[in-house]
Amino acid sequence: MNRRITAALTAAATAVLTACGGITHGTITSKEYRPQSQYIQMEPIYGSRCSGYGKRYSCHSTITSWFPVTITDPDCWELHLRSGKHTGSVCVSQQDYEAARIGGTW
Repeated sequence: MNRRITAALTAAATAVLTACGGITHGTITSKEYRPQSQYIQMEPIYGSRCSGYGKRYSCHSTITSWFPVTITDPDCWELHLRSGKHTGSVCVSQQDYEAARIGGTW
């Protein structure tokens, strides 16, 4: 698989699986289920353009075209958290989501 596609997919999966807002523990303020979703992200294809001759020869990268990449965000059972003045959210397993209570701690 193309390295750019792999990097894009890895970044998307990491964003979904890690906490948003920087906190991973705190008081549960609300819960939200987000079903799987898909979207298309356009990724550039780069090429080199060179010009000149001798010592004045130079090359630079430029976008030559674009290609679509389908990104799939998995189901997310999300807990919204507060810890002091900080807020954030974290995706958890369906079992943990069902066991979690608003006002409880995570």
